[in-house]
Amino acid sequence: MLETQSTLPAIPKKTNHGNKRVIRRCSGFSMIELMITIVITGILLKLAVPAFQSTIQVQRIKVEANNLLNDLQFARSEAEKEGQPVTICVSSDGATCAAAGTGWQSGWIVFSDQAGNQIMNSGTDVLLRVQQAWTSSDTMTTSPSVTAITYNRDGFATSIALTGQLFILHTTPGNTGATRCVWIDTLGRQQIQTAGQALATNQVTACS
Repeated sequence: MLETQSTLPAIPKKTNHGNKRVIRRCSGFSMIELMITIVITGILLKLAVPAFQSTIQVQRIKVEANNLLNDLQFARSEAEKEGQPVTICVSSDGATCAAAGTGWQSGWIVFSDQAGNQIMNSGTDVLLRVQQAWTSSDTMTTSPSVTAITYNRDGFATSIALTGQLFILHTTPGNTGATRCVWIDTLGRQQIQTAGQALATNQVTACS
C-alpha cells in the first residue's frame, strides 16, 4: 500500500525584528535651556524698553514742537496777508485766551486781532486756527513767561522782549535727550532747538 506523506504548513521562522523596541526621541528644551532663554530674554528687554520709550518721547515732542512752530509761522503769514495784527495765545476752551499761568500744553488759538490787544473779540475778530490740549503729560513753559504772541502787519513779533522768546518743551517723565525748544525773535524768525544747543543771535536763555 502506497503511503502518502502529508504536507504540513510551513511554520515561519521567528525573527527578532518584531521584538525590536523602537526608541523615539522627542526634541525640545530642557529645563536648564528654558531658564537660560528666559534670563537672556529678560536682559534684552531690560536694555531695549528704555531705549524704545526714549524714542517714543523724542518723536512725540518733535511733533508737539513742530505744531507750535507751524502755528507761529501761520500767525505771522496771516498778519502780513491781512495787513493787521494776528495773535496766538494759550486757550483751554478753543475760543478765548486763557488766564496768565495757564500752560501752553493746554492748547492755543490763532485769531485776527484787530485791536491788537490779545483778546479774542467774537464780534470783530476771526478765529483762524485751534490747537487742542495735548493728550500726553508733556509740558511747555516759556522764558520770559508769556501766554500770547502778536504779529503786526509787517510780520514782526511786537509783544516779546528784544532778546526773543523761548518755548521749552519737556517730557514726563523727564528725558533731557527729548527736550525741545522753539525760539523766536522780534523779527518773527523761528527756530527749533535741542537741549544745550548754541544760543541764537540775541538769545539769552539756553534750551535746557
